[in-house]
Amino acid sequence: MERPRLIGKNKADISSNCGIDFFSIAHILFGYISYTLFYLFFSIINYQEVFFISLFITQSLGLLWEFLENFFFQNRKFMKKKDSLLNSLFDILFVTIGGIISFLLCTLNFYIIISIVLVMSIYGTFKYFEYLTLNRTYY
Repeated sequence: MERPRLIGKNKADISSNCGIDFFSIAHILFGYISYTLFYLFFSIINYQEVFFISLFITQSLGLLWEFLENFFFQNRKFMKKKDSLLNSLFDILFVTIGGIISFLLCTLNFYIIISIVLVMSIYGTFKYFEYLTLNRTYY
């Protein structure tokens, strides 16, 4: 077995062996969605430590998923192999980062969020047009 890397460089590193892989975005989204749901739930029942309990439950779900994925769902996984320790740690870290992003977006001012989305949209539009115009290969 080859040594785990931080970022996958080729098709063989698509999952399980490196810290940041194809599924890292999915872990961030899982953390974002689960934190948001728990944050809303504990806000409705007026629980005092909404941030800490929501983040703790989100991290616990990420840890539980990694345990289940590597020990019980291994035969149903992509390429049917266990994650490396580095990959599992980064997956849990990305779930936590998704929860923190959700917390920041829940507590920031509405105008700041709109400004961030607007800047990201403009940047994405320019990168898309750059891809369409500069990266063309003509035969």
